[in-house]
Amino acid sequence: CVDSGRGYVDRWGRCMSSIIRGDDDFDSAIGAEVSTFAAYLPSDQNIANATFTKVVTSSEEFDTKSEYNASNARFTPTVAGYYQINAQVRMSLTGSAAEYFIALYKNGSQITRGLNPTFTDHVTNGASVLSQVISLNGSGDYLELYAYQSSGQTRTLAGGRNYCVFQGFLVRGA
Repeated sequence: CVDSGRGYVDRWGRCMSSIIRGDDDFDSAIGAEVSTFAAYLPSDQNIANATFTKVVTSSEEFDTKSEYNASNARFTPTVAGYYQINAQVRMSLTGSAAEYFIALYKNGSQITRGLNPTFTDHVTNGASVLSQVISLNGSGDYLELYAYQSSGQTRTLAGGRNYCVFQGFLVRGA
């Protein structure tokens, strides 16, 4: 377990996940590789005015169980449980005041939104972030990331792993 670089041995001699959770007793962390992924927007993407637009996070940093599909920017876990999902985008904001945010979609429907700041004329770039624990059934539920802005014109999401990311990991099995 330790030699493989995939975890550590707990006080009972069990192989545990290397993702620190603060509790040795999560069943999903015992003896198996934990579902985790990280993807990012590889290049700038335009977001039309007043339209929810899917963020095409098509570059993967890692995907331990091959559950993230980079071709459609969709996470479909195969293990039922509770997943910590994190996302952020950076958007160009020059011009008139408007709101912008990211939204997490589950099975094609919006379930939560990230920060919903309003920008003014003096701001040139802004970020919206999201961090939620989401229950997924492991047999078809999927997640996608969308962005929205209402500036009256098309805006641009900044590409790159430091600006637009979509990631998650299994916190606990169902």
